[in-house]
Amino acid sequence: MIVQCGTCDRIYNTEKDLLDRTSCFKICSEGNLWFECSCHSCIMIPKGEHDWYSPSLHLSEGSANIFEQISNLKNLPRVSSNTMKIQEVLNKPDVDSATIERAIKTVPPIALNVVDIANNMSPGASITSLQHAITYVGQTKLREIVYMAGVKSNEFKTQSFYKDQFWHECSVAGVIAEYLARKLAPQDNELPDKAHFAASMANIGKVVSAILFPEVTDQIYLKSRDPKCKLSWSALQKEFGAYSHVLLGEIAGVTWGLPTYAIRSIRFHNESPEMYREEAVASGFMFDFEVDSLPPEDAITLHDIVCIALPYSHWVLLQPHRINQEIFDLFLKKINIDEAQRDQIGEELCEKFIDLA
Repeated sequence: MIVQCGTCDRIYNTEKDLLDRTSCFKICSEGNLWFECSCHSCIMIPKGEHDWYSPSLHLSEGSANIFEQISNLKNLPRVSSNTMKIQEVLNKPDVDSATIERAIKTVPPIALNVVDIANNMSPGASITSLQHAITYVGQTKLREIVYMAGVKSNEFKTQSFYKDQFWHECSVAGVIAEYLARKLAPQDNELPDKAHFAASMANIGKVVSAILFPEVTDQIYLKSRDPKCKLSWSALQKEFGAYSHVLLGEIAGVTWGLPTYAIRSIRFHNESPEMYREEAVASGFMFDFEVDSLPPEDAITLHDIVCIALPYSHWVLLQPHRINQEIFDLFLKKINIDEAQRDQIGEELCEKFIDLA
């Protein structure tokens, strides 16, 4: 089988070629395999011509073991084929806003979600139409919104762990991460959009849990809401014998074809900075950069921003008992934020995002 990119004319002759400098693999609802070329254009391989592919090719050992053990993980809801057709349009170079609008309007639920998510991403804005959303957020962020809209369409099977509340908390984490990226690393123009998306998607393992393991997810959720409970969600998973949401999240991120930078934060947001860096140095497949190009240890990275934005989201939502204090403290120390600065930033965020609480 020979596959050629229609944008850069790159030719893929073998399965090895298909895994070289490519990303965001996912099988859509029609059974077609989609991925991004090294030029970031979307490429589709029709159903029946990609029997060699499995999400396990992109999973770490721990997640791959769970993927093989739990048969219904292979039946996770797939990305809508319509969503992929929209992404194909969005990934075309120099595409105009009218073409984008027409593509998104073909899927009304996604069109509505785009407007909703665009408003959540832009506190204080009043985005009333799809056209306004497209021009307001820009094409880069729009790609992420469409990804998010597709994931948000999955229905929870839980009784107490509510979908709308979960996604509201995710949106709060996203806007806080974007704000902190602009505040703490203003020189990096790409960081705010990536931070917003990565923080918003960091806990999608809980979506998998709510779909496949609703009863234990409800149990964990109800106990986590108790102000007297001092245990994090991860600790409660162990108490109830549930699967780790970070491993389930990695599986979901790979299955749904999320960008690698987001999957890193999904997988490692409950690990220490030292553990994260050890994984990076080990050059695992989730780290799409060379070890020689690792940022200095004292640099403020996307992962750092996500790992302080998540606890700050609990701060803003007046849920201090849900903060994983150990991880929060380690990342604050890593980027040289002391207790006084921590509290000052917390107060600043509460004032800035008071309407989201």
